[in-house]
Amino acid sequence: MIDGLKQEWITLASNDAKDQHIITSNWDVIKTNYTSKHRHYHNLSHLYPMLLQAEIIANKIDDYDAFKFSIWHHDIIYKSTKN
Repeated sequence: MIDGLKQEWITLASNDAKDQHIITSNWDVIKTNYTSKHRHYHNLSHLYPMLLQAEIIANKIDDYDAFKFSIWHHDIIYKSTKN
């Protein structure tokens, strides 16, 4: 799953950035945050079905890339102990 998500990220990010170093560095940030040990739900396994659901409604979204970027980043910073 991680390899598929990485490729999904690279494809999306390549639409806006041409610098592969920036694209892979951002992937590393995403992977590090979403795979941290305190994550039990808001992790990469949580993103995967969201991205699949986005594909189903893609034709109803004006800026599909922006929508997908929001999925990728919606829980990138997550502190379960914060009220």
